[in-house]
Amino acid sequence: IQQVVYPDVARMWARAEAARFRRTVTQVNLGAGALAAAFLLAMTFHAELLIELTVGAQFTAAAGPLVLQTLGVAIFLFGVALRPALFSMGMQIRFLQIVTVATACFYVTLLLAVPAIGIYGAPLAHIVYNVVWLAAMQAALLQGSRQVTSSQTAGG
Repeated sequence: IQQVVYPDVARMWARAEAARFRRTVTQVNLGAGALAAAFLLAMTFHAELLIELTVGAQFTAAAGPLVLQTLGVAIFLFGVALRPALFSMGMQIRFLQIVTVATACFYVTLLLAVPAIGIYGAPLAHIVYNVVWLAAMQAALLQGSRQVTSSQTAGG
């Protein structure tokens, strides 16, 4: 999705089509996120069956961590167009800063949660990473697009 959306959002940003840019990014994020939410819902109720059919009944105990991992991926998909959006805006350094902070949060959570709650700690760390990443990426997008919008209205 990111590779597909990048040329279009980059063109929109370069042409100063800020409203269309934001609308496209939002639509892609919500579309991918809605599909992920539907998959998460199905996974929540049928994870054991999926595991049994794919790798065997002896692994059905992994259903809980699988559902949590699916939640982590779903959170990411609600922001799947944010990386190409920030890159289009020239915010590569900001992206790197966000990923660095989110990664630090991932490892801190992983190091604390795995000893405390076992295998559930790994998908929990993934969820923490994606929540931090999504919030910071969305904030960066809003900040960057507001700066451009205000400079356009000021005649700059």
